Amino acid sequence: MAARNSHKQKILIVDDSEMNRSILADMLGEEYSCIEAANGQQAIELMSLYGDKLGLVLLDIVMPVMDGLEVLKIMNERKWIQDIPVIIISADNASDSIERAYELGATDYIRRPFDVHVVRRRALNTIMLYGKQRALKGMIEENLNKRQQEQTLIISVLGHIIEFRNGESGRHVTNVRTICEILLNALSEYTGKYDLSPDEISLITMASVLHDVGKISIDSELLARTDKLSAKENEVLKSHTLLGAEMLDKLPVGNNEPLVKKAYEICRWHHERWDGNGYPDGLKGEEIPLSAQVVGLADAYDTLTGRRAFKEVYSHSKAVDMILSGEYGSFNPVLLEVFRSVSDKLRTQLRLHSLDRDDGVKSLAESAVETDSVSSRTLDLLDAEREKNRFILSHSNEILFEVYANPVGIRFSDESAKRLGVKPYVTAPATDADMINCFGKENVKTIEKLFREATREKPSVCLKCAATFDGKQVGCTVTALKQYIRNPETGRFICSGAVGKIDVEE
Repeated sequence: MAARNSHKQKILIVDDSEMNRSILADMLGEEYSCIEAANGQQAIELMSLYGDKLGLVLLDIVMPVMDGLEVLKIMNERKWIQDIPVIIISADNASDSIERAYELGATDYIRRPFDVHVVRRRALNTIMLYGKQRALKGMIEENLNKRQQEQTLIISVLGHIIEFRNGESGRHVTNVRTICEILLNALSEYTGKYDLSPDEISLITMASVLHDVGKISIDSELLARTDKLSAKENEVLKSHTLLGAEMLDKLPVGNNEPLVKKAYEICRWHHERWDGNGYPDGLKGEEIPLSAQVVGLADAYDTLTGRRAFKEVYSHSKAVDMILSGEYGSFNPVLLEVFRSVSDKLRTQLRLHSLDRDDGVKSLAESAVETDSVSSRTLDLLDAEREKNRFILSHSNEILFEVYANPVGIRFSDESAKRLGVKPYVTAPATDADMINCFGKENVKTIEKLFREATREKPSVCLKCAATFDGKQVGCTVTALKQYIRNPETGRFICSGAVGKIDVEE
C-alpha cells in the first residue's frame, strides 16, 4: 500500500493488479494523492484509517481475500457509503455484478481498458458532487449533534476516570464500547427477534462506559490486589454491580433520562448469565435486559484478551473458544451466534483502534512518493505483463493460472477451477484442502518447493504429476514462470508472482 502527495485530495485505488493501480495513479497523480490497496481487506483498513478524508474510492470487483462487492457491503454496514463515493473500475462487465454494485451504493462504473480523460472527468465530477453534499450535511447536523457530542464527551471522560480508579487497562472502556456497537449492529441484522433502532444502539453503546462505575466505591487496595481473593473479598468486589446501580438510581437529577436508565440496567445486570448462575440477582434468560447481555459479553471478551495484573492474557481465538464453549459463563445462544459471526471483525476493529494512537503507522501510510507522468514502476510492470503474455501465447490454452506473491494465492479462471474442483482464488495453496485433494499433498509440496527455489536467472518451474480433472485421475504437467520487478527504493528485483498453465494428458 502506498500514498502519493498527502497534501492533495485523497483517492483510494483498490485493485489486485499492481499494474492497474500504477496506471490509475499515473493518470490521477498530478491532481490527487493516490493511496493503494491490493485487496478489499486492505481497503477497509485504509478506510478505517482515513475516514471521510478520502475523496473517492476506485474499486475493482474481482479480487482475492475480499472482493469489491464485499467491500461495498461493509461500507454499507458501517455507513461509510454515505460519505465516501465509490466508482467501480473493472474488466468484469457482467450485468448482475454491476447491478449489485449500484444497489450497494456505487456511484459510477468505468470499464477497463482505461480512457484517461474519462477517468479524470468522472473522478472530478464525483468528488465535487460529494463535496457539496458533505458541506450541506455538515451545516444541517452541526446544531443537532452539538448537545449529543457534549454528552458523549462527559460520559467518555467519566468512563476513563472510572478506568484509572479501577486499575483497568487503558483501553477497556473504549474496547467494550466498540464491541457492543459491532454486536448490536450485527444482532439487529441477524434476527428479527431484536429490533434495534440506530438510536437504541447508540444509547446502549454510550451507557456501556459506565458498566463498572460501582467500583468507585470499592477499596482501592482491593482493586489493586494481584493475588487470589478470599470468598469474602470476592463478594465485596461483586457488590460493584449493586453499588453502581444505586449511584445512578439516587442521582439528584436526571435519573429518569433514557441514558441513565440504560446505564442502570447495565451496571446492575452485566454479570448475570443466561443459565441463572450470574449475579447479583440470579436473573435467567430473557429476564436479563438485552443491554446488559451485550455489555456482559463484551466485558468478558475484553477481560480475557486484555492485560490485567491478576490474570493470564488469552489470544483472540482462545478467548472466543472459551466464551463459545461456556467456560466463561452462559450467554444467550443467539448472541453467541452473532459473536461467532463477527469475531474476526472484532479482532480487526480493535486492532485498528490500537493503531489509531500510533503516529508512526499513520505517517507511514501517508508518506508521499514523487513520480513523473509515467512512473518507472509502471514501465517495469508493463514489461512484466508483456513477458507474461508472450509466455502464455507460447503454450496451449488449456488451464491457465496466476500466482500472487503478496498475499500468496493462486487465481484460476472460473471454468478451470470448476474442472479441477478448486476455488477460483486459492489462499494458502500449500494447505488448501481442495488443492491437496486435486493434486495430492506431496505434489503440492513439491510444486511449492520448486517455485520457492526458482530464481530470476532460472525462473521456470515444471512438474509432471497426477491430478483430478473433471472428476477423473489423469496425468498432467504443471508449468509456471516466476516473475520479477525492480523495487524502486532499493533497485533490487523482487518476486511479483508467477503465471502458469496445466497441460492435461488425453
